[in-house]
Amino acid sequence: MISFSSWTNEQLGIREGKVHGSRYLVTDVLKGKMGFDGLVVSDWNGIGQVTGCSNFRCARALNAGIDVFMVPAEWRQFIANTIQLVESGAVPMSRIDDAVTRILRVKLRAGLFGARRPSERRLAGDADSLVHRELAREAVQRSAVLLKNNGNVLPLARNRKILVVGKGADSFSIQTGGWTLSWQGTGNSKADFPNGETVLAGIRRVAGDANVTFSATAEGVDPLLFGTVIAVIGETPYAEGVGDIGRTRTLEHAARYPSDLAVLKRVAGRGAPVVTIFFSGRPAYVNKELNRSDAFVAAFLPGTEAGSIADLLFRDARGRIGRGFTGKLSYSWPAAACQTPLNVGDTPYEPLFAYGFGLGYRDQVDLRALDETSPAIGCGQTGGGGTATQDLDIYVRGDVAPYQLYIGSPANWSVAVNPDPTAVTTSADGNISVQTTDVTVQGDGRRVTWAGTGPGQIYSQSAATADLRGYLNAKGALVLDAIVGQSPAGSVKMRVDCVWPCLGEVDATRLFRSLTTGVRQTVKIPLQCFAVAGTDLAIVNTPLLFYTEGAFQLSFANVRWVPGAAADPDATACAAL
Repeated sequence: MISFSSWTNEQLGIREGKVHGSRYLVTDVLKGKMGFDGLVVSDWNGIGQVTGCSNFRCARALNAGIDVFMVPAEWRQFIANTIQLVESGAVPMSRIDDAVTRILRVKLRAGLFGARRPSERRLAGDADSLVHRELAREAVQRSAVLLKNNGNVLPLARNRKILVVGKGADSFSIQTGGWTLSWQGTGNSKADFPNGETVLAGIRRVAGDANVTFSATAEGVDPLLFGTVIAVIGETPYAEGVGDIGRTRTLEHAARYPSDLAVLKRVAGRGAPVVTIFFSGRPAYVNKELNRSDAFVAAFLPGTEAGSIADLLFRDARGRIGRGFTGKLSYSWPAAACQTPLNVGDTPYEPLFAYGFGLGYRDQVDLRALDETSPAIGCGQTGGGGTATQDLDIYVRGDVAPYQLYIGSPANWSVAVNPDPTAVTTSADGNISVQTTDVTVQGDGRRVTWAGTGPGQIYSQSAATADLRGYLNAKGALVLDAIVGQSPAGSVKMRVDCVWPCLGEVDATRLFRSLTTGVRQTVKIPLQCFAVAGTDLAIVNTPLLFYTEGAFQLSFANVRWVPGAAADPDATACAAL
């Protein structure tokens, strides 16, 4: 598969640009020099990023040597355009013959044209050979890592009342993660996994249904009525891009998922020991969660058989310890919110849990109370009287904590934009709609459509304020990649707010009317423009806001505050706004 990458090195005279359009890399190097005789496939709408191309027409990508094209929406136009390009001579028929030959070769090698169908193969349909569930359960148990077990709380007795809390206890989407049925793995339900088992189901199976009470939020439940609390928390599903933390964001789980910490606060220190199961696709800074747990299990993404974790937590019916925990960390676990990169061999190497760490039930090790400090605005960023040196990410392939997108109109000025990339969020009066779109890469942006039936806005906001004067000191600018789908019919205002009515507003109408429709461009607005208009950079809670009363369509991505960007030649002058 061809990547979204570009290859340019002016000093060496390399100007290949987007790899999707590079005949040198795809045909001369890969197929020729390296002798690759399989097929080459494009990435999602990758050809649309090649200069002079669109998602459904690209002679350069065809001639570069791509054989299969991933065009999810506009494939009919792609077929028609490809036929036209061949008939006009822009793409030689020999290139089509090569692509078809390679596709057929791969299918032949895979046995797709053989006499025997898959259902006729050896062991097909043999129930005794279907050991996938048993293998999956064993994999889950061997990969779970016990990070904390103060006072040897685990393993648990089976004859006690159990309170299960947390959003991950009965969620297949959380335990399976991204690239599960759908791209981001969101929206999956129990019906999608009729033979799977959640942690809650596993606990009920082992401890007995009558002994188990479940409350996702832990609200209104008294932990004192139970022998043990089992909290199942973790990251919500994500795949490429959407889950990126980024180099300026902290590793703190509580900053991205404050509801998990809230659940633990409701049950910790209330008389019953707390056992936490943590689902994630990576290590995270979870000192706050660890401090509120007597035992803590890093279960990563166990898949459909997460319920088998329950077999590790409990003694058997006779009170004996079974397999127990044998898993060891395959990554170093951070002790601080900005401790990345963190690898064995680093100097200094000071993780909270080292590579290869993992407790067993024979170990008698208590974890001390951990430091819970974390920077307010991110790693390497400076507020107050300092000077910022790192970008402040606001929306980069998704909301960046602590910021979240909202839309507003007179019917309701605060409607949270659904983070699910398949969802469409619409204002109460129907005037504004927001959906995921491609701006620079697949699914990295948001397309906002104002119908023009009244005032409306989209904004990114945090529940708390932050001192961001360091970005003003650094001659920073609000930077975003933008595609105007429909030129604004009315005035477009942009704001940076410092808790209403504190705000700084600029008129960006001329700016967005000047942008070529349908073409991605980078917009840079100096933060000084907002400061002069009234924003107090010491108490910012809304680092981005668009407002208009007319019809307008705007797609944006990669929204951030960038130190020094106000001095860039392509930055918009305040006087031009």
